Amino acid sequence: MVRTELTLDDLEQMPDDAMHRELIDGELIELPPPDHKHNSIALNLYDSLSFFVKARRLGRALHEEGFEVTVDGRNWIQPDVSYVNEERLNREAGNKYLTGAPDLAVEVISPSERPKHILAKRSVLFQSGCKEIWIVRPRTQSIEVWTNPRKMDRELRGGETLSTPLFGGWSIAVSEVFAA
Repeated sequence: MVRTELTLDDLEQMPDDAMHRELIDGELIELPPPDHKHNSIALNLYDSLSFFVKARRLGRALHEEGFEVTVDGRNWIQPDVSYVNEERLNREAGNKYLTGAPDLAVEVISPSERPKHILAKRSVLFQSGCKEIWIVRPRTQSIEVWTNPRKMDRELRGGETLSTPLFGGWSIAVSEVFAA
């Protein structure tokens, strides 16, 4: 079977329905809309990050923002939460989509997501300049922190605290991330 590679132009022609769509190396990844728990986790992180970075004028925390990760249009990724620094936001003001990878990408894993797609997305993000990726796993209530595409830095659970060198002074208890 021959796989047809898609581009961002093809993706933009698809119906504007509730499906979550991304492109990874030209392959269409479709997921059903996130459930309440998924959204709550993403918004807990977004709210905390947004308040911190906005008050310090460090950039913007974004929720469900689409990124044209590669110029060939074969990779379009929409992390649950992301962060982009102020300098880049100013440089890309007026663009339809932000280009390249965010500085920070946060993926809350849904039951319908396949491990191979998570791995491929992580790889594309790092190849395109992402500095840090958090993989949030609701089922195990854990957060994987990646700053290297080949080796996880750490996995956080329950009584631990999530922080990042991208903006010193910010932190959140892992239990707060998973709070309803």
